[in-house]
Amino acid sequence: MDLSSESKLLVLTIGNYEFFDAEDEYDRNWLMVHVFVEEPSGRWSFNEPFLLTSTLPMWAEWFESLHSRSESDMLPDYDGVLWFEFKGVKDNLYHLTARFYQEGLPPWAKVKNKRIYKVDFQVPENQIKDAAESFRAYINQFPPR
Repeated sequence: MDLSSESKLLVLTIGNYEFFDAEDEYDRNWLMVHVFVEEPSGRWSFNEPFLLTSTLPMWAEWFESLHSRSESDMLPDYDGVLWFEFKGVKDNLYHLTARFYQEGLPPWAKVKNKRIYKVDFQVPENQIKDAAESFRAYINQFPPR
């Protein structure tokens, strides 16, 4: 998934399952997610297992439904690393805020003991559709085990 606007970029990719031989069903279904962010304050990246195979449909559906939403809405992850907030559509651009927590924080936010770091995006509809399609593809690539 790629979101870009002005001088900001967020790229989210899923590399693989976190554990290949976990016996517990819950542990078997964590996914390793790589996130790269670039914005005026700097760039950073992180690899964290913050999505489950069972959450991929929710993420796909959330992005697919943005065109019909008229009010603010949040898309949290279950591990508290990256959340998205939809703030509405203005001038044909979707206004989203990426909220980074814990392991997802940029290094300069960690130094200042910040608990949350936000990056705002204003993206066209095609990026929203592409985001939903990327999560649909990940559903097929990483089925529950």
